[in-house]
Amino acid sequence: MNTRATCQWCQDEITHADDVAATNTEIVHKRCAANQKGMAHVVAVYGTLKRGFGNHRVIAPGQFLGTDTTPGFVMHSLGGFPGVVRGDGTIHIEVYAVDDQTMGSLDCLEGYRASDPLRGFYDRVQIDTRFGRAWLYVYNGSLVGRPRVRGGNYGH
Repeated sequence: MNTRATCQWCQDEITHADDVAATNTEIVHKRCAANQKGMAHVVAVYGTLKRGFGNHRVIAPGQFLGTDTTPGFVMHSLGGFPGVVRGDGTIHIEVYAVDDQTMGSLDCLEGYRASDPLRGFYDRVQIDTRFGRAWLYVYNGSLVGRPRVRGGNYGH
């Protein structure tokens, strides 16, 4: 942004021009506006949930906040979809605000077990994005025979 702006709802500085959701009279973060609409969860996705891929329909009811990259993870191909694990790379993500129902649908799709996260297909971890804290699904399985996705950008 060329000028500094403050979110009129949370009072934090807005640091990126594409993180602005202007209302009729206020300038606010996209995440704050989404939260006002009942979209209390922020999720970062990196594979078939992204725009243009088959599972995007699951997250489509949410509000797209933007794209980002996050260090500290590497992406591997699991066949028809990717999985990420902690590592020395950077992955490309899309960030969404979603409601409780959509979050439940995502947990089901990703095989996340709230009662025993390390036994599910994926676990969820919190990461920092330029849109605030977000959930990221991290693969729990073996990486034997699972090639790394170079550049950490699925589908590119």
